[in-house]
Amino acid sequence: MDSAEFIDYLLLSWYINLTDWPTNNWWAGIRNEPADAARFFAWDGEWSFGLGGSPGRAWVHPDFRANKKTGNSPSARVWHGARQNVDFMTLVADHVYRHLINTGGALTDNAAKGRWQALNARVQEAVLAESARWGDALSPNKPRTVATDWQHEVDRVDDLMEGNAALLVRPLQEEKFYPNVRPPELSVANDTVTLTDPNSGSVAYHTTDATDPRARGGGVSDTAVQYGEFISLTNSARVLLRVLKTSIFGGSEWSAMATTTVTLGLPDIRISKLMYHPVDPVGDELLVTDNDDDFEFIELTNKGRQSIDLAGMRFVDGVSLSFPEGALLEPNDSVVVVRNAIAYQARLGESARVLGEYQGSLSNGGERVVLLGRCDETIHEFVFADDWEPSADGGGDALEIVDIEAPTNAWN
Repeated sequence: MDSAEFIDYLLLSWYINLTDWPTNNWWAGIRNEPADAARFFAWDGEWSFGLGGSPGRAWVHPDFRANKKTGNSPSARVWHGARQNVDFMTLVADHVYRHLINTGGALTDNAAKGRWQALNARVQEAVLAESARWGDALSPNKPRTVATDWQHEVDRVDDLMEGNAALLVRPLQEEKFYPNVRPPELSVANDTVTLTDPNSGSVAYHTTDATDPRARGGGVSDTAVQYGEFISLTNSARVLLRVLKTSIFGGSEWSAMATTTVTLGLPDIRISKLMYHPVDPVGDELLVTDNDDDFEFIELTNKGRQSIDLAGMRFVDGVSLSFPEGALLEPNDSVVVVRNAIAYQARLGESARVLGEYQGSLSNGGERVVLLGRCDETIHEFVFADDWEPSADGGGDALEIVDIEAPTNAWN
């Protein structure tokens, strides 16, 4: 089971007050090749936001409440089994805070209402045509129109979204599905992070290596540091913080996780060469593969004066790959990542150091390529096109940057 996606699936269903569910209108799937986790999919959710018997505002569906030990649906049975695990419930708290409470969360009022209005603005012209065709189908003497019926419904749901996130957090706390200990409030100034702890009698812990300050099972992680007056950084880092409060009656409770990313300069690394549409294989190459995509590669070059640790950097658009620990790129040196290492060596031998194989393939028609740092900062991003150089579009050549010292927007 993909626990994170399962939690988001439940939060969304509870947020919209979905009623014709979970014994009905549920779908789940598992990819067999390659093997993957089980996932539930949102489906047929029109009995929500006050329609089809839905009360309209957010709730924890009765089948999932704490007074139940199991359920009559697969999702409820999974939930009741998983919530016995303290690590799973900590993950639930993290997602509740991220989506419903933290500024900019997907289901906070401003984000949800803004997304709702943007979606409706996109389809409004199509709804005009729909009302012209079907507006009098149910009421010939009083046709339904965009200005009255449709816009009224848009406004009604928009009104329901106001304060809806807080309405879901409250019963989650009452059911003991979300902790009473509140996450710290963070402030960033240059290379310094400070926090305000809204709790009393609690201790804050943080990490800067992207690991959780809370250990599995509920203890304090070996990598966690107790917060003092501030956190001072010397390199870009993603700072993770939690608050731990111990009761005078015994037992302790962690807050949900608060995070912030501090970027202190970008490494001097550039995507210097792209083989996005290789020539078809011939001769002995056909003993390796008959797929021309297998001969793709991306070259990275360190144009700076210091070694660059690639660990944690990753390609996330076009192709996907995360660099492992110990992946160093020396000054003025280059490495390649490839679709198929054996195919690359069959064609180009040991011409460059191969640092890994990526998933997916580059589009022959051109697409966006994005390299992120370990803190999710964008190191290099551009969109290439297949008409930049005809010989690179299946003719055997690679796209190569003319001036590696140029600003990164020159790649576009």
